[in-house]
Amino acid sequence: LNPLYCQTEFCNLVLPLMFPSLVNLDPQDRSLQLANDDNFALVADVEQRADGDSYIYTLRDDALWSDGTPITAYDVFFSYLAIISRQTSSQYRGELIRQIEALMPLDDTHLLVIPYDLDCDIPSRVNFPVIPVHVFDDNFANHVDDFFDEDNLTVEDYNDWLENDTFLYQTILTHDFSYAPIVSYGTYQFTAQSAQDYVHLTHNNNQQVLETVPYNRDQSGIDDVIAGEIAYYENPPRNQWEDLR
Repeated sequence: LNPLYCQTEFCNLVLPLMFPSLVNLDPQDRSLQLANDDNFALVADVEQRADGDSYIYTLRDDALWSDGTPITAYDVFFSYLAIISRQTSSQYRGELIRQIEALMPLDDTHLLVIPYDLDCDIPSRVNFPVIPVHVFDDNFANHVDDFFDEDNLTVEDYNDWLENDTFLYQTILTHDFSYAPIVSYGTYQFTAQSAQDYVHLTHNNNQQVLETVPYNRDQSGIDDVIAGEIAYYENPPRNQWEDLR
């Protein structure tokens, strides 16, 4: 259940309910949406830097993890590093290393993004989910601040960081967070997981729950869909399409 390493339709369905991403893509037309009151995106503004070869991402300042910790540019930077690390395998890695030459935090709410080529589609192409760095390293932000001179960051500074970074990103894969992400952000919070991809989430209002229910060939679950007990069904059997209609 770590959103950086999701590889199935199952986790792609539930993880956006618990974790933020840089930008939001409208589910109808896939248009890009920056952070607003109607979504859980983090980037509120994108502007081209004066040098003409990079962008400044401004993050929303009202986002909190479920334990009350602010979501900051350091969470984004850590998530980015975890994705591009060769110690792990993430579906986002290929696109990020093709598009982005460097990404670094300037402060809590600002990121410097240096793409290989300036392109208006960069925000949507390099969109990725964000995980809470304090769960894995509660001194990460201080370490970053001590390393970078935020007034004059360059690609060389970023490469220096990569050469000196000693965090073992493979440990994320076996961390308890990957099986029970009790720190999250969004409409739902993790409650429980058991065998066969059963996951139980609770809505922030504590009056609604969401459960994933796997079905086998002998028990399709279509009757539950028709009865209104299931809200979303992936790939219903063709021979029951008329029943659904």
